[in-house]
Amino acid sequence: MIPSFFDKLRKRASPPTVSNKSNKTGVFFADPMDYTPFSKEKRETSLETTQLISVDSPAESEVIVARKFGNLAPFLATEQELFVWTHEPAFCTTNAKVVTDTGTGRRISIMNAINGEIYVSPLYYYHVNLDKMTKYRADNSRRKTCSFLGTYRQHFDRYSGDENIDLCNFRQNLALSIQKIGHCDIFGKGWPDGIKIVENSRSVANYASRKSEILRDYKFNIAIENTSATNYVTEKFWQALEMGCVPIYFAKGSGITSVVSESSFIDASSYKSMGDLIEVMLSMTDAERSRILASAYEDCAKLDMRPKKPTIASAMVERFEQRVFEALGRVRN
Repeated sequence: MIPSFFDKLRKRASPPTVSNKSNKTGVFFADPMDYTPFSKEKRETSLETTQLISVDSPAESEVIVARKFGNLAPFLATEQELFVWTHEPAFCTTNAKVVTDTGTGRRISIMNAINGEIYVSPLYYYHVNLDKMTKYRADNSRRKTCSFLGTYRQHFDRYSGDENIDLCNFRQNLALSIQKIGHCDIFGKGWPDGIKIVENSRSVANYASRKSEILRDYKFNIAIENTSATNYVTEKFWQALEMGCVPIYFAKGSGITSVVSESSFIDASSYKSMGDLIEVMLSMTDAERSRILASAYEDCAKLDMRPKKPTIASAMVERFEQRVFEALGRVRN
């Protein structure tokens, strides 16, 4: 069921629906949909081969889409089909595919990372420059042990059904535990007073470039996601490998081992305790670390031969189109 804050935002009347002057089904995106195939820059191209078209106003649409429930609140009294489509697990954690607004009885279709309707593969964020990887994985001159780059999040449980899928607390505690013994540098914002932070790397103009500079100084990187969800493997994992860092990753539930071998990273979810994990990391020799990175290089070289992001993004768009026509009770031509 949808939270009661919708009651405060709900409009009393729906705008008149008008034709979008196209034979395609009009879709209005109620937020920018950044970092998705439906961002302002990509949506026209993404929908080009579908029977859907992005329109400029709700009145021209048959479907209204947003990444968060709150952004749909103004449209609960409209006649259009409503969708939450979000690539970020923290934005929507229900594993249901359809929910009902408590105030209006409106049906809202859900496509998120938790219910498996977004990520068709762990490779959506895959990008590794093999030349860079060759250069940096051979560098055994690194003296710094471990890094963690992330904004501090207040501890909260994030449930999908009965399962707590939040990983923020775990990764922050891991970074702090390793820092306490002098082997982890933390980068980011929002950390409590008394925690030593090297810098807020997010504040620089080109964060991706700065992150690469940081990673190449460390042997290991805590690359754990904020949430555990099937096929949700972000650039964190791949950036660490590209820059010659052994990723410390939480593999359980992520699907990562369907595309890389277990010998290509340190699986934090496989240890009985955080202490055991830290002991393994600190006792690892340069030769052992090199073998992990060599395994990862072989995996990435194979992945470079496979269809990647454009094909995966197309499959994501196709699934959205399918769900739209299911919601409208139509069959695609």
